Amino acid sequence: MTESLTLQARRIQGITGNYLYGGAVSYTDVEQWKEVQQLLMRSISEMLQAAPECPEEEAEVLLAVLMAGSVTMRYPDYMDEVLQRAEKVLPHLQDKVLKCHLMVFCYGECPDELLADDIYRLMDELKDEGKEEEIRVVAELMENLVESMSV
Repeated sequence: MTESLTLQARRIQGITGNYLYGGAVSYTDVEQWKEVQQLLMRSISEMLQAAPECPEEEAEVLLAVLMAGSVTMRYPDYMDEVLQRAEKVLPHLQDKVLKCHLMVFCYGECPDELLADDIYRLMDELKDEGKEEEIRVVAELMENLVESMSV
């Protein structure tokens, strides 16, 4: 039985999340690091070729690809496709937390002040809905992105 596309995307998000949000396993062995890089690149390729069944699954895939792309050696040839697909799916997402995560990673690839305004507006909505914990990590990431871009 094959792993569902959503589960595959979330598995990749988990692997890359360790690097992005701390708690990463330290790789002192070059071969082990290369294996992780190859897994991520293979997963990016497979997920981009798959056909998501709904907007949320498409968003999970795109988020996984953007996260993996931020911790692997850069292969920008697929990034335009990912950003175009994200632009199409964002208006259809019901899950606001997922939408916020995807928007922040899109901002990381293509900083745009209008997108940043939309992200902050959505984070405020989520806070008003009592979802502070769900967006705490994404708010920190956005803060770090903005800070690093202003340097």
